[in-house]
Amino acid sequence: MKLIISKTTENEFWTSVRDHALHLLEHDEVRVRVAAGELLGELCRVGGKELFATFIDLLTNSIQQNLAQHNDQAIIEELRQKLNVHVADQKEAISKAESLFVEAAGWKHLETSVKALHFCIESCNAFCSQLQSSSFIDLVSTLLQHGNRFVRETAFYLLASLVHGLVDVPPEQHVLLQRSTEFAHLVAMGLADSWSEVRLAASVAARRFLSETIPKEQRDAFFPVMLPPMCLNRYYAAEGVKLYSQETWRLVSFYIQEILAPNYSVREAVCACIAELGDKCQSSLVDPYLPSLFDALTQRMTDPAWPVRDASCLALSRLIAAYPEQLRPLVLPLWPSLFSQLGDPVASVREATAASLAVIGSSLGPECVQMLTHDVLSAFSALNGAPHAHKEEPAAPPGPPARQPWALVDGCLYLLSEMAQLPSCKAPVVSLIPAVADAARLDHYDHWPVVLETLCRHIPTLATGLGKNEFKRHLELLFPAIFKALRSLEPMTQSAAESCIFQLADLIGRGILKGRVELYDTRLVPELERVLSQPPRVVTRIPMFMGRPQVT
Repeated sequence: MKLIISKTTENEFWTSVRDHALHLLEHDEVRVRVAAGELLGELCRVGGKELFATFIDLLTNSIQQNLAQHNDQAIIEELRQKLNVHVADQKEAISKAESLFVEAAGWKHLETSVKALHFCIESCNAFCSQLQSSSFIDLVSTLLQHGNRFVRETAFYLLASLVHGLVDVPPEQHVLLQRSTEFAHLVAMGLADSWSEVRLAASVAARRFLSETIPKEQRDAFFPVMLPPMCLNRYYAAEGVKLYSQETWRLVSFYIQEILAPNYSVREAVCACIAELGDKCQSSLVDPYLPSLFDALTQRMTDPAWPVRDASCLALSRLIAAYPEQLRPLVLPLWPSLFSQLGDPVASVREATAASLAVIGSSLGPECVQMLTHDVLSAFSALNGAPHAHKEEPAAPPGPPARQPWALVDGCLYLLSEMAQLPSCKAPVVSLIPAVADAARLDHYDHWPVVLETLCRHIPTLATGLGKNEFKRHLELLFPAIFKALRSLEPMTQSAAESCIFQLADLIGRGILKGRVELYDTRLVPELERVLSQPPRVVTRIPMFMGRPQVT
């Protein structure tokens, strides 16, 4: 019949088929009702919105009448008897049967009538005035919140087709846009539905709702509501929901656009999503967008919000690790800017930058590792010229704090710790240990305890990465820094030094550590024994401006 309709233009024939299809929507057999809905959709595809307008009211009236079915106690009683529920309390039995009925049982004409409306709107693909009425939008809202999962699933597909059908409506006439906040929450509820079929339908509606209904400049307001469930569904157990949600997040142009969003949490999420592109997508799909993705991430490395700077550094390293040769020409010209991120005022950003630069250096090869070594030496040398403690300086202009030489050195210590874990970078790290020891002796600037704390926290990591035998050759060079930190008046620095001593004792043995200290300076042995005779303090680090930890 659908084929015959597509080949004919006789309006009288169309009208006759329409009437028969509407009648069959009330048939007892569900397959007949679904086929009748598909037939009405084909009629709308051929006859357009003019034909659809002749029976849309009949369809919506049928849906509204069938919505009253949940009050039909005779149907609920019949279902209870079929389920053979044996509960002592008759009211509890009826309540349980009703709940199961509402949620899981087929709703006969209601579900298929909604499905028929969906077929018609999807096929017509044109604006119809009835779709803009407040009563129709109220009906859609009611269906999205219906207790039955089949009705909710069909309703979300209906919403998706409605969004597409109203795409050309001016904003001032767009009723769905005017109630966008309400529908954003309804879609978010569908994305978190307990039934995977409903989640999948809501995922379809969510993609269309954000991309076709909400103007670009207004989308930020909807992200806090809709992005969390969309992101979660990428890892949902149901394969269809997972794959569709992952495909939604692979809209590269959308990422590039949203990385400039006013909401910093959106920018942070976009960085993580771009990193996923490099990890999970085929290179042939990502290659055309690499320059744009690289530019987007490098721009965010100076973002006013430190979580965005943190996320952009990590994302950039993952992208470069996945596409080293393609991105090499873009990385090298920006190398000074990338390295300068090690001097970020926030400790967690310095740490993220260090991890990123180590990965980038290892991915791009010896040339990049050599650049890292040279820049680290330069940073240590520049610390000699850092302002002396309490020196009067001109007032800083408004905006983010200026980057200080000590912060860059602090970031370099994070970097050396990361490089020590990579086979291709171990030799350069060993060559830099004397420069580390020299920099640790300087205390003419205010934040020298912070630098010593960072060094003490990473000496055990250096030892593990370089190997016990290699590290022991250079251990004495680091004793001045460790014991200087131990005598510091800063509790956090003291704690880091104590923890360093405990870890070194575990790594190379207490007797060997004591013997090395005794050979270096016998006056330090009592301090070493005092530390090892006490239980270690636990350091819990939290992200703050200067990255200071808490001691418990």
